[in-house]
Amino acid sequence: MRDKLSPARVPKRFRQTLDSRRRAFYYRRAYSKSFPNLKVCESFAKLEATLVIKLDIINRLADETGIPKLKAEQAVEALFNSMKDALSRGDRIELRGFGVFIVKPRKRGVGRNPRTGEEVAIPLGKTIRFKPGKELQSHDSDGSHDGDGV
Repeated sequence: MRDKLSPARVPKRFRQTLDSRRRAFYYRRAYSKSFPNLKVCESFAKLEATLVIKLDIINRLADETGIPKLKAEQAVEALFNSMKDALSRGDRIELRGFGVFIVKPRKRGVGRNPRTGEEVAIPLGKTIRFKPGKELQSHDSDGSHDGDGV
């Protein structure tokens, strides 16, 4: 029965000391809503394997190139900052073999406040779309490659 504890039933002093796996165990419902394609009964190790964070990119860059992690972190930060700057200007970012980032206008609309049911105006805006390239699309869902051995 302990695996069905809701976050509210976990004492506050224990919530602060939980590591990420135990926190994921206690907040299972929140994680399952965030990732609807994963079933609740699947292990959280698999859930962690599907997520890639910036630190994973930095570590992999440092391992594959042999540069120090501090330099790898600076390189990744510079890359992301330049991408943010380009997208904020409305530029298109095209990375051959990977994909294209495009800034598209978002239409004005009408939404509803879920608590009150009151209509809320949604203003015009911009959104970022990603269109994967041919090489990225040629990978199967299990990560294998259909191409010519590359």
